[in-house]
Amino acid sequence: MLYRHTLKLAAATMAVAAFCSCSKSETASDESFEFKTYSAHEVYRLDNTAKVFMTDNDVCYEDSASLILPMKINGRDVSSLRDSIIKTAFDTVAAPGDAMKSFFKKVANESGYNAVLASDTVPRSDTDGMSLVQGEIFSMSTDMLTYRVTDYEYMPAAAHGLTTSQFITYYIPGDTILTLNSLFTPEGLEKLPAMLRQRATQLAPAIGPTDIQSLPSMGNFYISLDDALVFVYQPYEVASYAQGSIAISFYPYQLTELLTPLGLKIFHLE
Repeated sequence: MLYRHTLKLAAATMAVAAFCSCSKSETASDESFEFKTYSAHEVYRLDNTAKVFMTDNDVCYEDSASLILPMKINGRDVSSLRDSIIKTAFDTVAAPGDAMKSFFKKVANESGYNAVLASDTVPRSDTDGMSLVQGEIFSMSTDMLTYRVTDYEYMPAAAHGLTTSQFITYYIPGDTILTLNSLFTPEGLEKLPAMLRQRATQLAPAIGPTDIQSLPSMGNFYISLDDALVFVYQPYEVASYAQGSIAISFYPYQLTELLTPLGLKIFHLE
């Protein structure tokens, strides 16, 4: 079942504060910020798994998702940002409810068993596998909105689950999704891995040993509220699972020679 809730706020600071509680709605001016929360939940029975797991009933896989989607920023529709969020979260561009349900079926089948839609009232004890996708505003300033999609997956009988976080950075004045390719020149992108490796070595007492040979998968980065560029590697990507995700940051002035004209403009380094 899909639920929707709308927030309209008059200022960015109020919008950020509201993300923790979606229980109120306020009337805003034409320059309002508008967000909607989309949530869905489904349970799948993994066909013929009772014998495999020696249980009384087939094992069930539980899927849940909840996204706070920006609808308007400064009174302007931000469909490109919404599409990017949905694509990142569910690997497709579609209406939120359709994207969620398609994704649920896909990940349930990735368990290796035939997934059959089941009742929401199945016993909790039968659940041995789950997927949880959450999308939220990670940070927001006058010029920049950073969105985080967190995906937790646990496959039946696995030793542990895995949590990954993907970031989307939206430049508000330019109505633009920022990528590493838009911020860094080709030569700059070639030099970045060595710089990240060197910084990780310096941070080893805090983050542990790493093996950085390339940029983060999917170009994963965000811009912090103090304008630092933070490069984020997923668990297992450059370090052990126990070390979790690895974040390496630089201030833009440290990367001036690697930035594109757009990057220089955004960070006021022209």
